[in-house]
Amino acid sequence: MRSIFFIVLALSFVSCAPKPDAACDQLIQIYSDSSTKPAHLNTSDLCIKVLNGYKQRWGVNGYRRYTDCVLQASTQYQAQTCLVKEKKRSE
Repeated sequence: MRSIFFIVLALSFVSCAPKPDAACDQLIQIYSDSSTKPAHLNTSDLCIKVLNGYKQRWGVNGYRRYTDCVLQASTQYQAQTCLVKEKKRSE
């Protein structure tokens, strides 16, 4: 019985991922002063749609790694590095 508890606990940590709203808010804030911001950052709804596409393409763990990285980013370079890293992992 105890082992089942630990398995369920471990699975809950693996599958928990930040909501796309939080990641989009962070990305939009990072790129707010940029003239070269990606098109999907023009609106929050479009950004969420793109992030949901990443979730489907990379799976929950890839999406979680990406959004965790984005939430820690404070510059455009760091945010771009998050995307590049996850794209390479998914290849």
